Amino acid sequence: MHSEPTAEQEFLKKFIGEWAFESEASMEPGGDVMQFNGTESVRPIGDNWVVGEMHGKMPDGSMATMMNSIGFNATRNRFVGTFFGSPDDHLWIYDGSLDKANNELTLEAEGPSMTVPGKFCSYRDINRFVSDNERQFRSEVREDDGTWRTFMRATYTKQA
Repeated sequence: MHSEPTAEQEFLKKFIGEWAFESEASMEPGGDVMQFNGTESVRPIGDNWVVGEMHGKMPDGSMATMMNSIGFNATRNRFVGTFFGSPDDHLWIYDGSLDKANNELTLEAEGPSMTVPGKFCSYRDINRFVSDNERQFRSEVREDDGTWRTFMRATYTKQA
């Protein structure tokens, strides 16, 4: 089924391009802060989707490749997508929404706990466009008490 582009799909075009990122993460509260950086290449798939491929050096020095897809399902009025990467074996399935006032896309998913084997947790990835050439990213996990804890932050700078 073909659908006409929506304002939300137009928003996704902000992701298109070549990006460099610098990131830091702390997987446990009060844990060591790890830094890593890399590149991301995002391209459109028709008018309805964007697909990104990231390459980066992990804190342990190994290289990682990650892929994501984001689209807008006009029938559900929700952003949808996926994420997977070479460091793990989980396929993240996104469901999200756009805060137009803050230029912020929030994508939620269920995934494995970083601290308890076999347990699944709620996560959310938040992309906020500061300008056409910079976006701030943060990844959060919902703690057992219901609060959200930021465990990763990144700044993306458009290169082309």
